[in-house]
Amino acid sequence: MFQPFLMVGLVLAQSTNEDDWKKYQEPASTMIKELARGSYEEVESRFTPRMKQAVPAATLARIMDPVRTSFGSFKEIVSHRRVSTPGFVTFDILTQFSKSDKLLQFNVSFDSERRIAGLRIIPTEKTAKSVRNATPKPTNEDDWKKHETPIREMIVELAM
Repeated sequence: MFQPFLMVGLVLAQSTNEDDWKKYQEPASTMIKELARGSYEEVESRFTPRMKQAVPAATLARIMDPVRTSFGSFKEIVSHRRVSTPGFVTFDILTQFSKSDKLLQFNVSFDSERRIAGLRIIPTEKTAKSVRNATPKPTNEDDWKKHETPIREMIVELAM
């Protein structure tokens, strides 16, 4: 009796993550690029009033200048995932910069008006290659068929 609801819930959870990412990709990537360029006032202008008070542009500079020196210029967003935080839309975003193989993780929270309500920058031991290799994607229809049955079996097991 609960199987259809579980299956719909799983599909909705996945599409919500991607739908949210489509809405927030531009402000998130713009913020990361501006931090990497040292445009701290521009980043601060996207903050909520509380964030502006807690982390003004001068504080961003003290935090980011050493990061920019060590990691270089922004290259790309390697991966993103939605994180559950009540009242906010939050993403963990793994990024690649020019001077390091190691990725930087930006944990960014947005309020309902797409203003930045939280920001953490975390150096990781992950590399772009390790992240991409950790989530192999089937490349053709035959590969998808190999994965289809185990996924269906997993959904049925979860529903029981």
